[in-house]
Amino acid sequence: MNAARPRHLFTARLPDSELGLSLPCRQPPHGVPVGRITLEAAAALYQAERWLPALEDWLGCGLLPRLSSVTEPLAEALMFDQHLRVTHPELDAELHLPWSTLRALRTPPPTQFTHWTWHPLACALVLDALPLGDGDLAGLEAGALLLLPASFAGPWQAGLVPAGGRGEVHPARLYESHGRLCVAAAGEGEAPAIAGDHATVRFRQPLLVPPADLLGWSGAKPAALEAPLLLSAHAMMVHGGAATLANRPLATGQLIPVGAGFALRLDGVPLPAPARTPTPA
Repeated sequence: MNAARPRHLFTARLPDSELGLSLPCRQPPHGVPVGRITLEAAAALYQAERWLPALEDWLGCGLLPRLSSVTEPLAEALMFDQHLRVTHPELDAELHLPWSTLRALRTPPPTQFTHWTWHPLACALVLDALPLGDGDLAGLEAGALLLLPASFAGPWQAGLVPAGGRGEVHPARLYESHGRLCVAAAGEGEAPAIAGDHATVRFRQPLLVPPADLLGWSGAKPAALEAPLLLSAHAMMVHGGAATLANRPLATGQLIPVGAGFALRLDGVPLPAPARTPTPA
């Protein structure tokens, strides 16, 4: 799909968000009368009627698409930063589905969308949450070890937090396979609770997660996610809790095996607090 090609963008209200529908323009809209653009957009929307009813049935509500003045595809990413992108190259159609709506659905997409491409979501991997006190923070120095209690449980329950989402945590699991530490989405399992005053240990590299695995739609055991640097130096970050630790990075580290679990060996000293922005006089 040509990202530079002008497109007709429609939006439709849902109970808690807004859906986006992007369809191809036959000709550039610049210099074309408004009436001609509207007529062509209506023709493009008519072609989408082949599959729109199935989408409405799945979402459980009718859609009333409204034509937007946006014609640049690159602007759509900014408008729908909390949405899942679904495309069909042959139809040259693109959907932006609100993540909050998808989370509430309990059924997989209808068969009409089997051949659509459900683009993966970039997610942060949270390996554990730690109640670090003042004494613990003072001990964050190079070479120090932080035991990860979650890694000693069986199985190791972790969390996946979609980028651009509303802070929701989806369940994940970490496990060893052929001498490697692997991570996979856990579908409809129970996500670990992360208290606002707890620091979190996070993988610094975002993981690309198929939506079907994240939401438990696939019906199969999710495959391991691509995370080749999981055990590398500086791959992990200790991140302060929003309530007490300024919600900022504190240190980096590396996972190392310790008995039946893992610990985080800190690679460096705590990161400095961000500089305060001067208050205008």
